[in-house]
Amino acid sequence: MIKKRPISIVIFCLLNTLLLLSACSNSDTSNAETKATKKEEDKFEKLVEEKNKELELEPLELTSYSEEVGAIIKEPAYKEFAVNGKVVVEGEVEKHSALMSEYAWIKVRAAEEGPAGYDHEYYTPIKEGNFKQPIRFFNGEGEYRVTVQLPSMDSENYYYDTATFTVHNISPEAERDVTFTPFGQEAEMALDLKSSYVKENEIFTLNGKLRT
Repeated sequence: MIKKRPISIVIFCLLNTLLLLSACSNSDTSNAETKATKKEEDKFEKLVEEKNKELELEPLELTSYSEEVGAIIKEPAYKEFAVNGKVVVEGEVEKHSALMSEYAWIKVRAAEEGPAGYDHEYYTPIKEGNFKQPIRFFNGEGEYRVTVQLPSMDSENYYYDTATFTVHNISPEAERDVTFTPFGQEAEMALDLKSSYVKENEIFTLNGKLRT
């Protein structure tokens, strides 16, 4: 005698099979995307290595003002080099308590104008004599000049060059960071933006909040 399986059991088995196939498909897609991203990153890292071999990696030079305030730059180490999308500027200031501001002023200028313009700036907090700022490149691939300035010890709103270096960005991805002035940072301003370069059609909505 042939026993009939309940319909509910059959449907349950079918659903389990579909879910398993879906999970496998999603996993395969995710793995493929991860491998593609890794391959792309490896390609650009290789191009960075090749570019740095072409360049004369000379040590970064600091201005005389760095001696006055006792400043050193930990990163970067060279005055001209290549990167894949990002560089970190990190330094120390021995006489930080004598400075007329608590922010380093970092200016980035592109060699060629792009959709996001020529320039971008960062006001980086100096905390207990230390500052650190990741920088991404707003026009994607190309050459950029970065100038690090530190506050005057005598006058407010005056800054002096401390270091200047040239960066060759290999990555084609344009990323323009959202940055805040000292006033914005002190007010703990927050904006619902991931980038300060936004494309919209006629209307642009900006939402933000301040410290309460």
